[in-house]
Amino acid sequence: MNEILLSDIIAFFSADIVEVKGDISNRRIMYLKPVGYEDEFTLDWVNPANKEGQQFAEHSKAKVILCNSKIEYNDALQKSDKVLVVSEAPKLLLAKIYHQYFKTLPVPIISDKADISPDAVIGANCYIGAFCSVGKCKIGNNVIIMPNVTIYDDVVIGDNVIVHSGTILGRPGFGYERDSDNMLYLFPQISRLIIKDNVEIGANCAIDKGALLDTVIERNSKINNSCHIAHNVSIGRSSVITGHVYIAGSTKIGNNVWISPNTTFVGHTVIGDNSKVGAGSLVTKDIPANEVWFGSPAKKQRDNE
Repeated sequence: MNEILLSDIIAFFSADIVEVKGDISNRRIMYLKPVGYEDEFTLDWVNPANKEGQQFAEHSKAKVILCNSKIEYNDALQKSDKVLVVSEAPKLLLAKIYHQYFKTLPVPIISDKADISPDAVIGANCYIGAFCSVGKCKIGNNVIIMPNVTIYDDVVIGDNVIVHSGTILGRPGFGYERDSDNMLYLFPQISRLIIKDNVEIGANCAIDKGALLDTVIERNSKINNSCHIAHNVSIGRSSVITGHVYIAGSTKIGNNVWISPNTTFVGHTVIGDNSKVGAGSLVTKDIPANEVWFGSPAKKQRDNE
């Protein structure tokens, strides 16, 4: 159990904090808890979307509350001896505090039940769980590979990557050519899958290596559970691919893109930077940057302001 001085949190995240209201002397934070289970040692927060945020802050049993400037430090809060830590983005600040002080990671170890190729190159401080299969590939530093992950040859994984259980990385892509006798011939699948730093990939995903071009996932992008990403796909920086998304071959997704659940992309489409695609969409054409599209087939709904 952690025990952290509030003053240390405030000092560390001073750039994210607008002001602090109340006495922070000897205030300690021990944990994060869900609504209704908080106590005086919990770090609580008020969602800016909560229309009853003021009442929420007043009734919380926590003594330290993250909030935005709309929450008034009134008599009720003062009499309760509470502290308000005011931020323009309290939810983001809570996430940062979690990562700094509360997030637990597996102890770096390679399980003796994992099957590791002698030609694999594995960096420092990595965790590779039981029943993983790791081919001739390159894995960076501080990588977490949860149990039951399969990594084929020709996969390059950067630093600080997390891959969750059941995922398959770098299998040959699916692309066949038909001759006059209806025999199907696999088109060459001879390139790599490259996963850059700080990417996280959810459980039960399948990400193919490239055919003649690499499949690339740029740094800081996050992929949720049960997604399929086909050969030659590129995903830009800091993009979010939510659950059950299917991306056909040679699709190019830009930076800071948000893809909602159950979206399907036909091949060879280009998705511009800072765009959003709504849930259940079928994307059949290019999407320009800074636009919101959804539907089947997907159409522009508005600009992404």
